Amino acid sequence: MSSGNWMRYLKKIKPYTIKKGIRYLKHYGPKEFWVRLCERMEPEEVPYGPWFENHKPSEKELEGQRRKQWKKQPLISVVVPAYKTPAKFLREMIESLEVQTYTNWELCIANASPEDAAMSEVLREYTSKDARVKVENLKENLGIAENTNAAMEMAAGEYTGLLDHDDLLAPQALYRIVEALNQSSEEPDVFYSDEDKVTTDLSEHFQPHFKPDFNVDLLRSNNYITHFFVVRTSLIRQVGGFRREYDGAQDYDFIFRCTDNFRYFSLKDVGRKQRVCGGQNRAMFAIHFLAYLVMFLKTWWKN
Repeated sequence: MSSGNWMRYLKKIKPYTIKKGIRYLKHYGPKEFWVRLCERMEPEEVPYGPWFENHKPSEKELEGQRRKQWKKQPLISVVVPAYKTPAKFLREMIESLEVQTYTNWELCIANASPEDAAMSEVLREYTSKDARVKVENLKENLGIAENTNAAMEMAAGEYTGLLDHDDLLAPQALYRIVEALNQSSEEPDVFYSDEDKVTTDLSEHFQPHFKPDFNVDLLRSNNYITHFFVVRTSLIRQVGGFRREYDGAQDYDFIFRCTDNFRYFSLKDVGRKQRVCGGQNRAMFAIHFLAYLVMFLKTWWKN
């Protein structure tokens, strides 16, 4: 492995990523963990970092989006179940909403750890200066499904988007939804976005997931949609939100029920123009120091 790659992996070693890796190992077992770890060590055939820099919207484009007035400008409620969220990640998630070029949104956070002083301080800071940020403190942690349902109950928008507490949205994410809504001859019920991952310090984008048009057969084999997933709020009420018996796979179950009931699935270009762009999940997976051991053993075996 080149010195550049070694440095890239070294930068990813953080206590939080190690803890997430341990949880992945415990949940999925050594075999799946090993498969995922080896996947992470494979070099990119086409480097994504330069591609991302060349294709992200310029400041001029973003300013044009801010000035755009649409015929349909629905309120979009972004719901977030938060539990023991590191203050840095919570702050960055909220700020990724505040820089959206489409501004008719609300952020609905169900806080399942109100005893966390650092979280409470961050939430008070943002709710005091931006009325679009709403927080409900839960009496106890009800699990990911019920925590999300609590956030959904806060939603007043025509559409509701699902976001994890450590996710980020690209600044044009909500704009692309409203753009697709206005360009469609139908009344779309569901949107989903491409996604990538970023390092904890936000300096590197990698592992893009460019998603195809809606494909029920693919969805039946794996949850390729995940986040960012936006649904007409009335459809959420119709299907009944999340089901707690599916904790751990609650998104998958919910997406199946939504896509069984939608009238029209709005998804345009597989690339980047008319798709909903955004949904950048943080790079929090695998135990990176074991990755070095994998590479060492591979090198030792070859020699």
